Amino acid sequence: MMQFFRFTGLSFAQTIPMVWRVLIVLNQIKTFHFPDLCIEDISIAYRLCSHGNSRFLLFSTSNNPLILKVTKNEDEWKRKFFFVRRDSIAEGDSPSANFKEITPPTAESKKRIKEIYKLPKSERSFSSHQPSSSQYSSSNTSYILIYL
Repeated sequence: MMQFFRFTGLSFAQTIPMVWRVLIVLNQIKTFHFPDLCIEDISIAYRLCSHGNSRFLLFSTSNNPLILKVTKNEDEWKRKFFFVRRDSIAEGDSPSANFKEITPPTAESKKRIKEIYKLPKSERSFSSHQPSSSQYSSSNTSYILIYL
């Protein structure tokens, strides 16, 4: 996942949750099915698009998206996200290059993406299985730490 941010020059905050969902599922696919999957392969299936002021998403290049269920709304979103005032974020240069120019596909990219499409839909779908708030306490809640 970090390669995506290094190659694109985006910060974590510039990507909408859909980008994270795609990257999470691709990371799982890489771990369990295709260890050779690389950042350059993503540009076969997705286009990097601006979504508002310095916010970015990955737009499927096909009517049949590679990763499924990434655009669903978040349940209990207020509990999961925090917001920052836009004027508190320094203005910076946003990437304007084409995703394929930033990460050009390799000769093997198309072949790997075709193989991913052959996986069961359940392996290509984003899901978040979280217990309801009555089933856990803060002492056993796991957190994702991102080291900068």
